[in-house]
Amino acid sequence: MDQLCNEESSQTNGNTSDNKRHDEHQYLDLIRHIMDCGHKKSDRTGTGTVSVFGTQSRYSLRDGVIPLLTTKRVFWRGVLEELLWFIRGSTDGKELSKVGVNIWDANGSRSFLDSLGFTDRQEGDLGPV
Repeated sequence: MDQLCNEESSQTNGNTSDNKRHDEHQYLDLIRHIMDCGHKKSDRTGTGTVSVFGTQSRYSLRDGVIPLLTTKRVFWRGVLEELLWFIRGSTDGKELSKVGVNIWDANGSRSFLDSLGFTDRQEGDLGPV
């Protein structure tokens, strides 16, 4: 198994010999690789994680396909605003709030920042995200 886990395989980099495979298979192959070869770690929740280092996934964005696995409706404008916010390197959650993306509001509240000892940060400053 170590031999399989140490080799770079086509199943985790998006290049398959069968080009007809749906992009979802790349994700499922990656999950299989993580479960078979990953390292178990404890975490703050007590649940634990299984992880591998340095994998990459590449998905085509052609034909209006977005690589998002969910069964819920998605707030596309919010996804785009948050992505652009990340790319800009911003840490100011208020920028997102101004455009209707409120997912980070609680993490930038004065009471939350103070509870973590971030008393020097301005309200809305999330720090490195």
